[in-house]
Amino acid sequence: MHALPRALDGEPAPEGTAVSVSVTGDAGGTWSAVRGAVGWRLFEGEASSPAARVAMDGETAWRLLYNALPAEEARLRVSAEGDARLAAAVLRARSVMV
Repeated sequence: MHALPRALDGEPAPEGTAVSVSVTGDAGGTWSAVRGAVGWRLFEGEASSPAARVAMDGETAWRLLYNALPAEEARLRVSAEGDARLAAAVLRARSVMV
């Protein structure tokens, strides 16, 4: 989820805006990115009133972040609510796995 703030960087939002992402399964959890004065910061747990919530299972999460999931399939496998623009930014997150 460390890729989340980077994925949201280009999205304008007022300070305090939050986006929460939940991953189910063994390696799951919930993380939130909150817009600060100088960018987005990652926190563990769900924000109190996120502008967008995104949820997915563990397999979808690793495939999405590893760029091994076509965009159309990702949209079908991920549940999102709230600000569609911010939720779409989550789907653009990519990370390196070691």
